[in-house]
Amino acid sequence: MRPKNFISKMQRKVAISAVGPSAVRGRKGGKIIKVVHDFLAETGLASVPRTRQAEFLDWLDQRTSALQDRLPARRGKKRPRRPWGIARKAINLFLRDAVYNKYLSGRFGLDRLEAWLELPLDSQVARRLRQFRRCCYKCRAAKRSPSRRSSGEVWQTDCVCLGWSIAERKRENMVWPGLRDLVPKESKRFQKCASILACLSGTKAVDLDLYLWRSEPNHASRASSETDRCLARPWLRSMELPRPKLIQ
Repeated sequence: MRPKNFISKMQRKVAISAVGPSAVRGRKGGKIIKVVHDFLAETGLASVPRTRQAEFLDWLDQRTSALQDRLPARRGKKRPRRPWGIARKAINLFLRDAVYNKYLSGRFGLDRLEAWLELPLDSQVARRLRQFRRCCYKCRAAKRSPSRRSSGEVWQTDCVCLGWSIAERKRENMVWPGLRDLVPKESKRFQKCASILACLSGTKAVDLDLYLWRSEPNHASRASSETDRCLARPWLRSMELPRPKLIQ
């Protein structure tokens, strides 16, 4: 038999351990970290939508805006701005650790959210995603067909690389603006890249943080084919990515 406040104490502990000073680097941690911890500890996990992904993403946007309004404004050239990127990262870190926690996940059924969670973004993770995207463009790696046949999942070779259209290649540069200057439109570009990489690696986007966070790549030897060069990157090979089957 556990005390009645056990879950609330566990939620606060997860909030504090998930979002440390390094997660809000570049800001005055003493002024912002307590606001973030209090906000996450007060978040009603029982009200998180668990039936439809669209409803969950709407809830995530609402909570991000709510936390953003509580953060201290950063003076810009035109008008004071509150860092949307820090608010989003803090919530993503908290939700990830809450799903990983057996007490919170079991109490609120958070395991249903695992496939919908976003990858917490920072400069290190963004650099890995940009490397992966450039590598795919160079080698025209195979893309997974959205349809599934009776024979299993089908790999196809296409000039459209891993779901990015030619128009998106010309329009989207995936430039990392920094966590303080990150906006929703740029965040979606990185999350789309993370979803494709997660699909290739057979894992969830939120789990990529275990492989991309502060991982330093080594120089890989040249492979015989362009596709092999893409998959020969140590930071990709460590995830045991499946080798694409090129259809002649």
